[in-house]
Amino acid sequence: MADEQSGAAGAVKADDLEQRAVNRLAAARTWKSYVELDFKECYFFAAPNRQRQINSATQPGTARMLDAPELNTDQAFVICGDFITAIVNAFMPEAEIWCERGPGMDLPGGEDGQIWQGIKDKVKAGDIKIFEAMKASNLYPEIPKAFNPDLPIGTAALWIDRPHPHKPIVVSAIPLRELEIDLGPYGEIDTRFAVRYTRNHYVRELVGEEIWAKMDVELKQKCDDKPSDRTQVIWGFWRDWEDKSDEVWQHVVLLTNKLIHDTKIRGEGSCPLLPIRFNPTADWPHGIGPLIQGLPTFRQIDEMEAQRVEHASLSIKPPITYPDDSFVNVEQGVEEGMAYPIRPGTEGSVKNIYTTCRRRRPPIISTRKR
Repeated sequence: MADEQSGAAGAVKADDLEQRAVNRLAAARTWKSYVELDFKECYFFAAPNRQRQINSATQPGTARMLDAPELNTDQAFVICGDFITAIVNAFMPEAEIWCERGPGMDLPGGEDGQIWQGIKDKVKAGDIKIFEAMKASNLYPEIPKAFNPDLPIGTAALWIDRPHPHKPIVVSAIPLRELEIDLGPYGEIDTRFAVRYTRNHYVRELVGEEIWAKMDVELKQKCDDKPSDRTQVIWGFWRDWEDKSDEVWQHVVLLTNKLIHDTKIRGEGSCPLLPIRFNPTADWPHGIGPLIQGLPTFRQIDEMEAQRVEHASLSIKPPITYPDDSFVNVEQGVEEGMAYPIRPGTEGSVKNIYTTCRRRRPPIISTRKR
C-alpha cells in the first residue's frame, strides 16, 4: 500500500512538472512572437536561403524559400560575415588561450596568498587541457553555424555536451527557430528550451540510451514503425531558486509535450544549453544586435538599388513612340524597350514634369605659384 501511495505521489509530481514545463515553454514562445517579424526580415537580408520558420510551435517546412531573387543587395551578407569574424578573432581565437582561471574573490590572500601559490601551476596545466579538449571537439567549426546570422541579430545559442564518455565533446548550433528563452528574477536568461523536429530514427541517439530505456513502449514503437516521420523533442532547463546550496538546474525532456525524463543538475556551468546575447536590454530576453538596428538602412539600400537597376534599364533600352491615330494611357508609367502610339502633332505633350538638375562642379582653383 505504501508503494502504491509513493507511486501515485510520483505520478502527480511528474504531471505537475510536465505542466510547468509546458507553461514555461508557452511563456518563452510569447516573448519570441514579439520580435518574430524582425527575425524573419533579418534572415531575408542576411540569409535568404535559410529556414525562416522562427516559431518552434510548428514544424518547419522542408522546401527552401524562393524569394532570394527579390533581394537587391548583398550588404548584409558582407557585414554579418565581417562582424562574426571580428568577434571570433577578438574574443575567442582558435590559436590562442583566450581565457584563464584565477583566484576567486573569496580565496584568502588572493593571487599572493599561500593557497593560490600552491595550486596555480595545476590550474594553468588544467587550462591547457581545457583548450586542448576544445580543439579536439567541433567547437570552432560549429561557431560560424551558430553565429551567422543569429549573433548579429542579437541572440544565438550553443549546446555543449558529451553524450558518449569515450568520444570528444560535441558542440551543436541551436538556431533561433529552436531556441526559446525567458528572463529570470535578476534579468538574466533563466528558462531556456531547445525544440527540435527530428526524424524518428534519430530520437534514440538524441535523448540518450538511459532515457530511451525508460520511455513508454508506445513511444518507442511509434519511432520504430515510422522512422522517416518527424517527432518534436524538447529539452528544457530552468534554475531551481529554492535550493540555495549551489547552482541547481531543473532539466526536463519532453516528446511531443509528454514528459519522458526529469532530473536536477548541479554546479556552475553545468547547463549544456548556452544562450548568447549581443546588446541585451532589461526589457526583452532577446538581444537587439546590429543587424536589427541596421534594418532601416538595409531597407533603404535595397529600395535604392532596385530603383537604380530599374532606371538603368530605362536608360539602356528607352521606350519609344510611333505615330498613330490614338494615344495610349501612360499614367501607370512606361517600361523599357516598349513602343507606345502617339497622335501626330502631340509629340511635345509627353515630357517630364520634374527633371533632376545635375550639380555643377566647383571651378578648379590652381594653387601652383605662377
